[in-house]
Formats: sequence, structure tokens, C-alpha cells
Amino acid sequence: MVIACSTTSGFGVSKDALLLIGGWLLGIVSSLFVPWVQKLYKGSVLKQTINTEVRHLRHRMALGAIEASAKSGLLNKSFIEPMRSALLDPHGIEDIGSNREIVTQLLDGDENVLLHYSEGKDKNKPLHFPEEAVYFIDSQMAEIGLLSIKVQERISRLKRQIDFFNDGSCFIDKMVDRTFEPGLSDVNHARAMAAANARISAMAKLQSEVVQTCNAIISELAS
Repeated sequence: MVIACSTTSGFGVSKDALLLIGGWLLGIVSSLFVPWVQKLYKGSVLKQTINTEVRHLRHRMALGAIEASAKSGLLNKSFIEPMRSALLDPHGIEDIGSNREIVTQLLDGDENVLLHYSEGKDKNKPLHFPEEAVYFIDSQMAEIGLLSIKVQERISRLKRQIDFFNDGSCFIDKMVDRTFEPGLSDVNHARAMAAANARISAMAKLQSEVVQTCNAIISELAS
């Protein structure tokens, strides 16, 4: 008669029991490890996509700031130099094409070059500011917590700046539309244009501030 015996380890525990315990421990580790890996991957994708969207926004804002500052008389070396990296960023969605030479000349030129560019702008021609948005960031606000506190704070600042920018865009369009109202007196026409031009000056400064906020976000995402 053959007697079946269970194999035991040196600690008096059967191999079957060890396998059972090992599988149980592996299940616990997997339940903790897999979500961590998924969170890490999701955070990485989030960083990359936000980085792309912010770079595109930064590029558009920098180009717009040149035009707004030239029209309002703010364009000088101290204004344009902090936007150099934004204007020449190859990741920018805007293809400046033939304007690349102009942008390069403005960046590398002296104050006289900038003054000449500003003087060539028609101060009476309305300047339109398309409304801006960060659609991906807006759609991922529930996941922003995966990013560092500094990035979260800067994204909140960026969204507030975009709101201010869009408010300014609507105000300027409203003032320009008023100048076409039938029967508008010369005095009220001048007032509407003055109000629009004053806001354009503020918009140029705001666009520059948005560029700096974008710079900070890009830097934090890379760290």
C-alpha cells in the first residue's frame, strides 16, 4: 500500500501552502503596483499633451504681443526679448513662414528697428484679438491633481489670464463695432477708438504675461 505524503519545506509548511501564500501576496502587490504604474503613465501623457498645448498658446500670444505692442507704442527691446524663445519655438503651431525673417530682424535689431516697425502700423486700423482657450487642459481638470502643486498653481493663473484676455477681446470688438453705428458723432467715434486703443495697450502687456506663465509651466513640466 502506497501512502501519499505532502511535501513540506524546511519550516514545516507544505509547498502547496507556500504557493497559495505566494499567490495571495502577489495579488496584493499587483493590486497596489498596477494602479501606480497606470497613474505614472497617465501623468506622463498628461504632461506631454499639456506641454504641447501650452507651447502652441505661448507662440500665438508672443506673435500677437508683437502686433499689439507695435500698434500701442510699447514695442522695445525689453518688451520683446523675454519672448525670444516663444517666438522661435519650433513646436509653435503657428507657421510664421515669411514672417520669420521679420521676427528675427525685430529680435536681433536695435531700438530703431523696433521703432520703424511700430511707425509702419496704421494706428487707426482696428486690431482683432481672436479669443483663446486651452481645450485639453479644460477637459482634464479632474486629472490635474496628478501634476505638481506648482504646475497646478500656474495652470490656474493661466486660465485666469485667458479669461481676462477674452474679456479684453470682446471689449475691443464692441468698441470697434460702435464706430460703425449710423449717426455716431465724431466725438463718440473718437471716444470709442480711444477706448479700444487703450485696451490694446493693456492686451499687449497681458499677452507678454501669458508668455511668461507659459514659460513657467513648460519649465515645471520638464523638471
